[in-house]
Amino acid sequence: MIEKFYKTNKPLSVLFLTFVSVSLVYFLFFKLGIIKTVPDSNNVIKHDADWFFSIRKYGYSYVDGQMSNMAFFPFFPYFWKWSHLSSLQICFVNLFVFTISFLVLMGSGAYKVKYLMIVSSIPCFLFFFLPYSEAWFFLFGTLLIVGYRRKSRVLQIIGIFGCCLTRSVSTFFLPAIIITELLAYKRSAITRRELIINILINTLACLSSILIVVVIQGFQTGKWFYYIEVQKYWKRHWIFPSFPLTTISPNKILGIDAIAMVLGMVALYFCLKWICQWLKQVVFKRADSNSNQEVCRSVYFSALFLSAILIIDTCFTYNIEGRTNMQCMNRHLMCTSFAVCFLNWMHKDYEAKWKEGYVIVFILIGGIFLTGIYSYYHHVIYYLIFCSSFFLYKFLPKLESVFVILFFFNIFFMVIFYQDFLNDLWVG
Repeated sequence: MIEKFYKTNKPLSVLFLTFVSVSLVYFLFFKLGIIKTVPDSNNVIKHDADWFFSIRKYGYSYVDGQMSNMAFFPFFPYFWKWSHLSSLQICFVNLFVFTISFLVLMGSGAYKVKYLMIVSSIPCFLFFFLPYSEAWFFLFGTLLIVGYRRKSRVLQIIGIFGCCLTRSVSTFFLPAIIITELLAYKRSAITRRELIINILINTLACLSSILIVVVIQGFQTGKWFYYIEVQKYWKRHWIFPSFPLTTISPNKILGIDAIAMVLGMVALYFCLKWICQWLKQVVFKRADSNSNQEVCRSVYFSALFLSAILIIDTCFTYNIEGRTNMQCMNRHLMCTSFAVCFLNWMHKDYEAKWKEGYVIVFILIGGIFLTGIYSYYHHVIYYLIFCSSFFLYKFLPKLESVFVILFFFNIFFMVIFYQDFLNDLWVG
């Protein structure tokens, strides 16, 4: 009976293994005195959680010339307010939301256990059991992905609407919606009229959520569309990146930020490839022998989203001592269902081509020099283990043996990151 349950519920079993492993390692480190902080209702309210808590308690507020909570979107803090949950209780609710979303996203796909172990233990997934909006963004992103897979317009609308009500993503959701439909149009059996309807309906779902955000913030503060302007008080502005990139607390989190950046670069490569194929076929009316692989719209959208985050977090930011800060990239990019969807495609459905393998190797090597991880040996080791196994597994199947080692690395970093967060240190 247990064996039958395991075979039919592999994602749930592996997710449970990850939760137990994190809990046991945290408990062991606590007993050994390596970590000394236990989560409570106060220390989980750090960084962005503090801003969400202020919206929950007081609503939106405007302070002239200073940071304000208007940079944050209302779905999660309002759910928190209306549910009357404490800060610890909302952590468990977020964990439950992520668990359900993860299981739905993985579905009945025949993923190997070792792969599931890695995906479920990505260190920055700690934000799914904190008072952050990441779990809800993951949920709505999952609904959008499933909507694309099942060609369900209702799920697509709910997913887009929820995502844009949870996080400020409409700026790049709008072009991603259009490009996704255009890329899929040539292969799908729909008319041009249906194509236009799909774009208009999904675009309307995106715009309507933004309108709701603007109205809520406007009536409470008298400031309309201020969520864009307030970004400058976080030093967010358009710049040309200065390399090598860095981040806040580079000794602690530069490695996972570098991995996130490389994932975005790989996604960007595939986006450019698909767009070039589309231009050849649709605009220049040329057959492309390299475009035979069927790609789901969910993968197109996921890759476009990851590419947009890569550009935003390296070009819409600020410099630290002459180097561009890719602050929050690991959380913005990897703590999403779109990252998992793209990784699932690469692991399971992507038809590996050696020429593309060389491109990916070039990107992985470039990631070491585009960031400053070469100054930190522990980051280089983790980066090489993670990237070589994740991105080159299709080309070198023997790398699968590294997955178990990577799982223990992930668990260790997740525990350390969680401890650092509780102690008010920056972890993304």
